[in-house]
Order: sequence, then structure tokens, then C-alpha cells
Amino acid sequence: MEGWHNRLNQSSRHGKFDLYKLAPLLYREAQYVTVQSVLVSENRLHRHQKKAHKRTQGLLSEYWVSYAVAELTTAQLLRKCSYIYGPCL
Repeated sequence: MEGWHNRLNQSSRHGKFDLYKLAPLLYREAQYVTVQSVLVSENRLHRHQKKAHKRTQGLLSEYWVSYAVAELTTAQLLRKCSYIYGPCL
């Protein structure tokens, strides 16, 4: 999502334009999303993630699977997730 937001900001010169310029920009983005969705469904497009974000996502996925099979309670899941994003006080 951040990549899309950054691309939109660069195209718009950081939001400094009116509605008449925004509409065509969003239309072009909508066409791009359609192409991306086809490529993803065909397994021809892959995400690029920074190492730190990939690790975080991996831990979240691991915790979520443990929660889904009832190895973790809701409180345990939330506690583990809180350790990922910041210190507990």
C-alpha cells in the first residue's frame, strides 16, 4: 500500500492539484490495478519486501496460524503482536 501511496504522491506533486487533475490520475491507477490483479492471479507478479518487514510479516503469520488452530488465546496473540511493534510497558 505504501508503494501505491508514494507513486500517487509523486504523480501529484504531493497532493498539490485540483479535482480535474486527480480524476484522470485515479483512472490511470485503476487500469494499472486491473493489470496487476491479472499478473498476481497468474503468479507472474511477486511482492518485494524489505528484510525487516518480511520478518515482521512472517512472525505475524506464524502467530495467526497458532491462534487459528487454538494454540494461542486471544490475549496471547495480542501480547505477541505487541512485542513485534513496540515495547510493552
